[in-house]
Amino acid sequence: MNRSNSEKVKIPVYMQIALTFLGLIVLVIGASVLVNTFFLDQYYLKQKVNVLKSAYSQINDAIAADDNEELTLEVQRLSDNYNLSVMVLSESMGMVVSSVSDTNMLERQLYRNLFGDKELDGSERLIEETDMYKIQIRSDVMTGDQYIEMWGVMDQGGVFIIRSAMDSIAESAAISNRFLIYIGLIAGVISIIMGFAASKKIARDVARKTEIDEMRKEFISNVSHELKTPIALIQGYAEGLKDCVNDDDESRDFYCDVITDEAAKMNTMVGKLLTLNQLEFGYEDVNASFEEFDVVAMVRGYIQSADILIKQHEATVKFDDSTPVPVWGDEFKAEEVFNNYFSNALNHLSGERIIEIFVKKRDNKVRVSVYNTGENIPEDAIDHIWEKFYKVDKARTREYGGSGVGLSIVKAIQDSVGEKYGVENKPDGVEFYFELDGKH
Repeated sequence: MNRSNSEKVKIPVYMQIALTFLGLIVLVIGASVLVNTFFLDQYYLKQKVNVLKSAYSQINDAIAADDNEELTLEVQRLSDNYNLSVMVLSESMGMVVSSVSDTNMLERQLYRNLFGDKELDGSERLIEETDMYKIQIRSDVMTGDQYIEMWGVMDQGGVFIIRSAMDSIAESAAISNRFLIYIGLIAGVISIIMGFAASKKIARDVARKTEIDEMRKEFISNVSHELKTPIALIQGYAEGLKDCVNDDDESRDFYCDVITDEAAKMNTMVGKLLTLNQLEFGYEDVNASFEEFDVVAMVRGYIQSADILIKQHEATVKFDDSTPVPVWGDEFKAEEVFNNYFSNALNHLSGERIIEIFVKKRDNKVRVSVYNTGENIPEDAIDHIWEKFYKVDKARTREYGGSGVGLSIVKAIQDSVGEKYGVENKPDGVEFYFELDGKH
């Protein structure tokens, strides 16, 4: 199976968050449409029935109070608040009170209900029935309008009818659904825009946290590995001091020198790791310490300070540039990069043992190169030398006390300022380079 077919396409985290947010909106709107379509009419009908029952109860209470004026006010209030048509008749069929001025239609409907055919025709639908009243939905044959009406007898005697117009639930639900869909489309577009913005920020934080966790795990693993050898050496020679060489000054001095040397290597490595940790985790404001400085003067100053190391390695250093070359950047970090390159060159010298330094201006950039005679870097190792603790020749690196962190610091510094760096194999040696901003 091809790799492209066997691997699943990985969707970015910010896209997953945005799609999840959009999916929730679609789900909510879809659920609302379904509820409107299948349950709105039942809910609406239930509310209408409750209004009729409440009106019936309040009219009964008003009649029980035996106050016609209070009854009239209550009927009018119910009519105004709930859009009801109400008529109450005494036992002798004399009209007691009505909420409408034209009472003929309500009277005819009440008489039909009381004395007409007890079987419901196709224009009526029974909702509820008790010994005292019935609640039904009636369709007007002439207009097609629907009403919900309650009719029957009062607790104190007399008959009544209460009627309320029924809006078209299907039409209302359709209008509501269309409105929800339109709002959903608008909300969807807005949510996509806002979701992408918010989710990208969240995704960056999540990715950063994941990266930090991975870096922490790698850091702990690599440090544990790198400290294992010097700790073992220190422990071994310390035991030797205790057990074997109490009377041998020469051996004791040798053992102490080894312990001191290994401790110094550990201290140097820890210092470099702390520097690398600060760079990789972005604890420093990169641009805060930028200034204009002369890179030629910086190189010359470093070479002078490293004179003892140069003599110890029997190296010949060539750097003939004397014309000032101003650059813009962090001089301390630039010197750190140059220091790592120069130290690396010293530790890998062979053949004619020459180190040559070049400062060349290219357009708006200044490239500083450090060349040394010696063995080339294997092609399969070139991409890995910038990784923490990577060593091309572990035995040789151990011999001169290298930690495998120097070039990682170079990478972290150059990445933080957005400038190029790299290495090239030459016919008789290796050349490392880094660039600085030459605009001024």
